[in-house]
Amino acid sequence: MKKTIIIISSAVGLCVLGFVFQSKLHSGISLFQDLKKAKIEFAEEEFNFGKIKEGELVEHVFTFTNIGNDTLKIAQVRASCGCTATLLSANRIPPKGNGEIKTTFNSKGRFGTQKKTLTVFSNDSDSPAIKLVFRAEIEASGNKNP
Repeated sequence: MKKTIIIISSAVGLCVLGFVFQSKLHSGISLFQDLKKAKIEFAEEEFNFGKIKEGELVEHVFTFTNIGNDTLKIAQVRASCGCTATLLSANRIPPKGNGEIKTTFNSKGRFGTQKKTLTVFSNDSDSPAIKLVFRAEIEASGNKNP
């Protein structure tokens, strides 16, 4: 008798699960929507300063949004070169919240085409490390020759 009750109970449970599954599929809702996930999205991942004079300090702000449904946690922003400084607006961004990474590039002692990267490490499981790129064409200032 107990086996029959358990089997019936299991069958009822599977029917309920099947109904929920079909209801969510028909309503267009993903079964995985309830999973908490942070997702970073940048307005731009590349920026070009264009032509600048050697010795200039130039700045650019990379903006981003947490389009996920969990808090985005920025662990680190790493520049590829000591000539680049970064300032992160906040390391915890709530869902639908925005953040900024202010980048300062010091062109002193540099000439010609420059390409530098910033790597942003976060808890975005799809993109845990995103590379941001900036470029500049550095011209000799009137004082020095390259």
